[in-house]
Amino acid sequence: MSRSLFVSKTFWLNVLTASVEVTGALSGVIPPGALTLVLAGLNVAIRLVTKGPVHVLTQAAGSDDG
Repeated sequence: MSRSLFVSKTFWLNVLTASVEVTGALSGVIPPGALTLVLAGLNVAIRLVTKGPVHVLTQAAGSDDG
């Protein structure tokens, strides 16, 4: 059973990271490229502790993917 994308830790981590990057909130605090490395490591860590797929659109009850 998949869950909504909006409860995904990975989704929200990436939204937060993109927001920080776009706003420049950490410019001058961390060196260029460091945020990318940190995000990559956190994405791997989250993937190791999460289970199952997510979905973007609501799935119809009883639908079959195959």
